[in-house]
Amino acid sequence: MRVRVYRPPTLRPGGPALVWIHGGGFLIGTPELAPEHPFPAPLEDGYAVLRWLHGKAATLGIDPAWLAIGGASAGGGLR
Repeated sequence: MRVRVYRPPTLRPGGPALVWIHGGGFLIGTPELAPEHPFPAPLEDGYAVLRWLHGKAATLGIDPAWLAIGGASAGGGLR
C-alpha cells in the first residue's frame, strides 16, 4: 500500500501524527460491485499503517504516544 507523509515546516521533534484513512466506499450499489479487497482487508491496511508509523516514529520525529487515526466516509468507519 502507499503511504504519503505530509510534514508542516513548523513541526518540532516529538510532535503528534495523524493517520488519515481516505474514504472510498464500502461497496458501490450492489455486493457484486464491492471492492476487489473487501472487509477486513481495508481495516487490516489501516492497522498496518498505524503499526508502520509507530515503528518509524523516532525516524520521523514523532512522539509515538501522540498518534491519532481519522477518516471521512468509509475511512471514518474503519477507524
